[in-house]
Amino acid sequence: MENPQPVTTERIFYAYLKVARVAESTKDISLAKIAEELGVSRQAIYKNHFQNIEELTQSLHYYVDNKPYQQLKCFAFHDKNHSFKELLNFFAENVIPSLYEKHEFLGVFYSKVADPAWRPYLNQQYIDMLIPYFDGANGNQHELTSQTLAELTINQVMAAISIWLTQEEPVKPDIFAKRFIYLFSNSILDLAEMSD
Repeated sequence: MENPQPVTTERIFYAYLKVARVAESTKDISLAKIAEELGVSRQAIYKNHFQNIEELTQSLHYYVDNKPYQQLKCFAFHDKNHSFKELLNFFAENVIPSLYEKHEFLGVFYSKVADPAWRPYLNQQYIDMLIPYFDGANGNQHELTSQTLAELTINQVMAAISIWLTQEEPVKPDIFAKRFIYLFSNSILDLAEMSD
């Protein structure tokens, strides 16, 4: 018997979350299993919402990333004279709390059944926003292009967020924001130095 509740996109996303949490691999996440979780037929999802799991995950990426992306876009393009340090501080103070709002989904994206399309999606979303911060930067002296430095930054941010949000009980955003600034304000050599 079909579930009498309407099948909304948001309900599908939360059913995806439940299925992904118990999945052993990405192959275990399917429209059929999501439909079963919702108590509806696969056709109810297929006909009215998503043709396949790839379409669903693409839409889910947008759902999870839209608010952080809009915040960063507004900051980066509103005043192009912000320093990279100001961008990192803005990220810590404003974007990290927004990421935490969707931490359940992000925890799945970065988990053992990690979504293979998530990292390319983020690189595509943020690369052009970050490249101007590296034009003429010190890293360019060693033949590291602005694009390389921007990609490295995206990957370092993703690594920090991944470690944070895949913990069983992630610390609150205000605590992580302080850790984030500390990590990005120090080199790995500084972090590895032994205190006297």
